[in-house]
Amino acid sequence: MVRIGLPPPGNKPRPVIFTLPQTSEILRIYDPTSYGAHALSYRNYGPLHRFDHHRHPNGAPAIDADRAILYGGLSLSCCIVEVFGDTGIIEPGTKWIAVVNLQRPLILLDLREPAAMQAGTVAAVSMDADRNITQQWAKYFYDNPAIYGNIDGLLFSSAHNAEDAIALFERSEGALLLRRGTTMPLRDRAIATELLHIANLNNLLVAPY
Repeated sequence: MVRIGLPPPGNKPRPVIFTLPQTSEILRIYDPTSYGAHALSYRNYGPLHRFDHHRHPNGAPAIDADRAILYGGLSLSCCIVEVFGDTGIIEPGTKWIAVVNLQRPLILLDLREPAAMQAGTVAAVSMDADRNITQQWAKYFYDNPAIYGNIDGLLFSSAHNAEDAIALFERSEGALLLRRGTTMPLRDRAIATELLHIANLNNLLVAPY
């Protein structure tokens, strides 16, 4: 098993920066019944998930007024497996899907394949279950603009199916745009066929709804 060390890196990083074009679309799944989440909301409470960069001086998740995170993907299948991959069952419930547009290109630190090692870590950082390690790397990337620049976020491989996933820092908030008609309930029959296809492709079940 590959060893994922803690930052700082042993060798001088040579980060690979990926510019996501303004014409791109980011998809995300959110639950509007949970803490007032909406299509463009960033989460200030943390750290909870893989690349949360929140500060937690007391060792427990809390509100960080200055830091927030938004996770998404470049495909619906990536979003689905990131949200439901651990349980193996797609349960739309009260969740919604949003297609987010950009008002400017996004500057992302690439953590896919060899680019992860050039950033100073290893590709397994996107798949490791030890959130303490992955969150410390997220904070290191964020806290060192002299090395990585004022990046908007991270581009990484989903731990479930290796599709491109994105973690956006609050720095990117002004870059996101939501056009009319680009949100819908995940249980909407208009995407039922696509959900079934994604479920079959990724060996997931779909709960009745």
